[in-house]
Amino acid sequence: MHLGNETLLREIRSIWTNPLLVNRAGRALEDLSIDLDNGLADMVPVGAWSLANPDLVERLKKVLY
Repeated sequence: MHLGNETLLREIRSIWTNPLLVNRAGRALEDLSIDLDNGLADMVPVGAWSLANPDLVERLKKVLY
């Protein structure tokens, strides 16, 4: 769970050798890939989005592709 310390996130990313999941609570759907695009995460958890949006896969396809 990321709470806003960008410096700490970058430090963790630089030393973490395993896949890193970064969960930013409240992030807008269209902004989910920002950490992936910037190399700060390997995966973005979407648990709350998938529970609240049964059409999440289709919505992500429209935003990401």
